[in-house]
Amino acid sequence: MKTCAYCGMHCDERHSFCFECGKAFPQEAINLGTKRVKTCDYCGAYGEERHFFCFKCGQALPQYVREIQIGVEYAGFWRRFTAYIIDVIILGFIQAPLSFILLILPYSYYYYFGPIISVLYTVGFWAKKSRTPGKMALGITIVTEDGKSISIGRALIRYFGYIVCGFSPFWLGFWWIIWDKKKQGWHDKLANTYVVKD
Repeated sequence: MKTCAYCGMHCDERHSFCFECGKAFPQEAINLGTKRVKTCDYCGAYGEERHFFCFKCGQALPQYVREIQIGVEYAGFWRRFTAYIIDVIILGFIQAPLSFILLILPYSYYYYFGPIISVLYTVGFWAKKSRTPGKMALGITIVTEDGKSISIGRALIRYFGYIVCGFSPFWLGFWWIIWDKKKQGWHDKLANTYVVKD
């Protein structure tokens, strides 16, 4: 049984598209475990265990509860790359006005200013929101293997992985996302994280 992430309809395992809304089922997904739901006898939509009425058709939900598999789709290289470009632009807008202030400081202070802001911006958003504004705009999130948000420790390890990927030949650590089955770059493998679509 497959569950549509858009409308909540359940379809046969062999189907590639939801028969209710027409959205494609993810081909490669991370399993986030099971969820206890009630299935509407009239339209087939899922409701949460605590609900008494179907959100789709308004009919009363049955009392029996069953478990379904919950999964989300991995985000691919180009979506992640676009999110990165958005973050670079945002960082540029943050750093530009502040760089004028730092012109009065010795050159050594100015030299380290950019990387410090970059680390604070990236690790801060990862630890607080599990995604940067660029990832928010593209609808993707960084999660652990059990689908939870990442901690500040894991965010720091992941950022260190960015540095490793940056020094790899031809940035191979980032390109690895394209052919990896779970769409992980070296930084994801190092921190044991996944980037998934919302």
